[in-house]
Amino acid sequence: MWLNKFKVALVEQNTEEIGRLLDNIPEFSSSSELKEAKDLISSSNELFRTLQKEIQHTMIQVKKNIDFLKATQAPLVSKLDINI
Repeated sequence: MWLNKFKVALVEQNTEEIGRLLDNIPEFSSSSELKEAKDLISSSNELFRTLQKEIQHTMIQVKKNIDFLKATQAPLVSKLDINI
């Protein structure tokens, strides 16, 4: 049951469910189940690393966009400037 839930969470890329399942790993009755769980956990690790890289890339792009918007923004003029 745990293995099937983990597979579904992995396919759906449901990181919250994966985390919840990792917090509640059951004892497995056979070595084949244990190997399958190990492989699934390894796959989830790869998923988390991929998502981390995507988030990093997105954050860098957002920072570049903010810097661009700041550079193109007109300078702020004080309302008390009497030279206008």
